[in-house]
Amino acid sequence: MPTENINFPESLEKLFYFLDNQVLTAGQLNQLAGHFDHQQRLTRSKAIGIGILNGLELQIVSAGNEIHISKGSAITTDGDLIHLAEPQVYRYARLLQDENTEVGEVDDTRILKLGYERKPVPMWQLHAASVDGGIPLSDLRSLPDFSQFVVVLYLDSWLRKEDNCSELNCDKTGLTQINDILAVLIPRQYLQPAGNSPNHRRNLPAPGVRRVDLTQGTITGVTELLNRFETAVEQSAPGLAKALTVIPKRFPGLLDLAFGPSSPADQWIEKILALPGEFKNNRLITCVYDFYEDLALALRELWDTLPDIHPEYCPSGDCFPKYIMLGEISPAANSRYADFRHYFVSASPEADQTVRKAVFLLKRIDCLIKAFKPDQPMPVIRITPSRKTVQKLDDKAIPAYYLLNGKVPLAEYWSYEKSRSGQEDANQGYWMQDISPLDQVKNPFLYTADAYDFFRVEGMIGMDIDQAEKSVDGLRRTHNLGFRIETVQIEDNVSTVRPFKPIPFPDLNLAFELQKEDLLSSLQLTDHYFGSVKKAFDTVAASPDFDNLKDPDGTDVRTNLKVALEDNRIAFTNEVGKLTTRINTSLQDFQANFGEFRKDFDKATNLAQQIENKIGYAKQSTAVSPVRKLVLENSSRHFDLIREVFDKRKELLLRQYIFDRFYNTHPGLSHEGGVPAGGTLVLVYSSTNRQVVADFCLPYFCQTEIREEDRAVTPGPIKPLPGIIFNPAVEVPDFKWVDKIDPLPIPRIPKDVLNLNKLVQDKVNAASASYFETAFNNKIVAALPNIFSASPGKSGGTVLDPPFNPNPGGIIRDLDLRLDVERANWDAERVLFLESIPVDKRTNDEKTELNRLKEQLVGRTGKILEKAAGGDKDLEPGSDEWSALEGLAVVLEKTKTIVEHDATIKKAETVLTNSTNTNLANKTSVLNNVLNRARK
Repeated sequence: MPTENINFPESLEKLFYFLDNQVLTAGQLNQLAGHFDHQQRLTRSKAIGIGILNGLELQIVSAGNEIHISKGSAITTDGDLIHLAEPQVYRYARLLQDENTEVGEVDDTRILKLGYERKPVPMWQLHAASVDGGIPLSDLRSLPDFSQFVVVLYLDSWLRKEDNCSELNCDKTGLTQINDILAVLIPRQYLQPAGNSPNHRRNLPAPGVRRVDLTQGTITGVTELLNRFETAVEQSAPGLAKALTVIPKRFPGLLDLAFGPSSPADQWIEKILALPGEFKNNRLITCVYDFYEDLALALRELWDTLPDIHPEYCPSGDCFPKYIMLGEISPAANSRYADFRHYFVSASPEADQTVRKAVFLLKRIDCLIKAFKPDQPMPVIRITPSRKTVQKLDDKAIPAYYLLNGKVPLAEYWSYEKSRSGQEDANQGYWMQDISPLDQVKNPFLYTADAYDFFRVEGMIGMDIDQAEKSVDGLRRTHNLGFRIETVQIEDNVSTVRPFKPIPFPDLNLAFELQKEDLLSSLQLTDHYFGSVKKAFDTVAASPDFDNLKDPDGTDVRTNLKVALEDNRIAFTNEVGKLTTRINTSLQDFQANFGEFRKDFDKATNLAQQIENKIGYAKQSTAVSPVRKLVLENSSRHFDLIREVFDKRKELLLRQYIFDRFYNTHPGLSHEGGVPAGGTLVLVYSSTNRQVVADFCLPYFCQTEIREEDRAVTPGPIKPLPGIIFNPAVEVPDFKWVDKIDPLPIPRIPKDVLNLNKLVQDKVNAASASYFETAFNNKIVAALPNIFSASPGKSGGTVLDPPFNPNPGGIIRDLDLRLDVERANWDAERVLFLESIPVDKRTNDEKTELNRLKEQLVGRTGKILEKAAGGDKDLEPGSDEWSALEGLAVVLEKTKTIVEHDATIKKAETVLTNSTNTNLANKTSVLNNVLNRARK
């Protein structure tokens, strides 16, 4: 009769209780054995697990001529325990059963089946030594399908009939169960590869999102920026779709557990691939990019869970009830692990939790894809605490681009740990602040946030940049959050850049403050000076000294003075008020309105010069006029220089707030949907509509601009500099009006004549006095024919007669002394001419010449004093010495405001003191005249 496999698959609901001396039947005993067998099998497969517990490693050695199996244990899905106590080595094989063998064809042929299939499968049994009908493995290798064989440990359980029962003794009557563990070779076409092979884990596609490339080429417009995001999204979509495709192919059992027969996998893939086109040329493409990052993180977390799960969770007993696969004879190429090997699948509670978590993560992926809706309106800007460096998606706050309306329960499937403990409402998120009943979620920053290192900032895309930065900064200050804000313009246009913070330059601010104080002091000093002159004029305005007194242009002196000191002075005072208001501001505001300041300054200085010109013809006073300082120093030019430096620095700084320059200057700029603690939030806006188009962040505090801000200046009175403005107001001492108006103006010598100074000096040192008379005087006469009269000189040259002689005492006959006086006079004229050139208009040569002439003039005056007054004799009127000292007094009068004549004064005082002759009245008078004119 054919042999049969034996199994006790059913548990018993009741068991017989045996009594003393009871006769037991075969059914009762077999029922009891079946119960224990069933319970033991359930314990192994349902409480321990299935597959290879340990050992049973397969090695194909000697070029396939030997098969080695190490010792070890395994459990089949029927709960059978397969154990090899010692390692085995096989060199031969014998065909156990042909695939055409039918059941019961030969009584002594066992029907070998792997499970409950209808037909048996062909098997080659492995043997350590030669057996009847066996062949060496080296011969078996010649079969064309040898490489397709799988090594299997087969549990051959069958009942053998005992036929040696006699009429007198039937102790061996019955059947014997045989359990043979056979090592067999089975073609892989009859087997199913293991679903939990490590090869499946190794080959899972790594979901990732391409980084937005900001470095290639320039970005000077919104479209160019969005194109970078579109490129990253388009390159990332196929990889994410491929990862989603793997789930139904490799893990159909989990997909069934999560969604039943209606798998949403196809809808996932369709939507992922459609999103790049749906949001093309749309600023919400940044949200698509963020969503792809969320999905990639969710898939990676699922991949980390799947390796411990069998593809068919809680497999049925007929998966591999009587055998254990050990591996292929020839593994697939590039395969590190065997696909046909029953790896262990645990039946522990931890394994059950792993399955539950995998199902949860699958449902979360479904919710992520279905809830993604970036175009939903966001009423306000909100900052939500989150995490940046995370391995799990549930560590992050739920972004605002997910719709949490109850139809898609994303909040329930966002965090596995929180959902398992019933704390779904504890998830942070933009919309969670509206739907969660917990105050820690509604007002997260009222509580300690040590667990968070990132702040999601949402709701500002499409908002006006000024409103957005004001709102974000207000929230930052209100909640005391540790990050900075920068606003960056996308277009390359410096004129439209509006930085979030003021532009401070401390060194320029200091220079501006100093110049401002100096200018205001000069203006107030001049105003006080004009007021004092007006007061002095009022006391003598009716004096007969003014009767019939005319200015050079023929107009009445008294009338001119009255207009200058009343109407013009009032206008000047008004201009001083305007200038005071204009410069009592910050440097940045002053720079913006510099044109108006320049107009007012020019008007004020012109008025001051007009007033000074009118009163300069008719006044004589020991008080020095401050108008010269105000006009000639050209204070507006000083401000202009500061403004020029400010403009250049400002432009350089503003260029740092243009996006293309900004991301090149600050490596690490990335789009994260917020800002890390201690970082910088960068709001990118367009100058065309002033709307926020994207947000980026830096992991550090941005140092683009100096933190010090311009000092706030409140308009008010400016304190005068010490020693400049007298307190009380300036008075004009010893003021008196004299008739000192010359009908002919003092001639100004042309520049080409003045440039003869060096030529004359060189020629005088190298030639005779006759040469000087000829060359110098002829040049003077040729240059000024209408002013000077000429007569023949002793050496054939030209001698100049008055009025050229600057000395009121007469012609100096001593040639050396005369040359000294004339040279000093020409030096003085040249100094006055160079001083009349505005400072910013002078060449370097002219500056050098001016400094040299000032020093030279002091030396000449001292030389004249030594020659003219060094002796003990008195000075006779009309003498050369008398005339030389009178000429020296004129030179000193001209230059005393711009040349330091201290050395000359000391020398004159020394000469006067050293004069021993008591009858020196004339010398004393002349030297005192020199001293008075030299003193400032």
